[in-house]
Amino acid sequence: MFAMPSVNELREIQRRIAVYDDEKAYRELFFSFYKVLTQFAFSFVKSREMSEEIVSDVFINIWKGRKNLEEIDNLK
Repeated sequence: MFAMPSVNELREIQRRIAVYDDEKAYRELFFSFYKVLTQFAFSFVKSREMSEEIVSDVFINIWKGRKNLEEIDNLK
């Protein structure tokens, strides 16, 4: 399990993903935020499966748009 990264750690993770296509950094980001995001999504859709699918889609889009990830000031 990954702990929630600090602001500086998160910026570094974003940079590694954007600049180096760093899959390890992407996994770090994923595991740091997956649980809290699925809980957040669940509060709206009231379905575990749907909330997991929504969060998975978010992370797929993050990977697809990774070259622009450094431009985001507050990813959290």
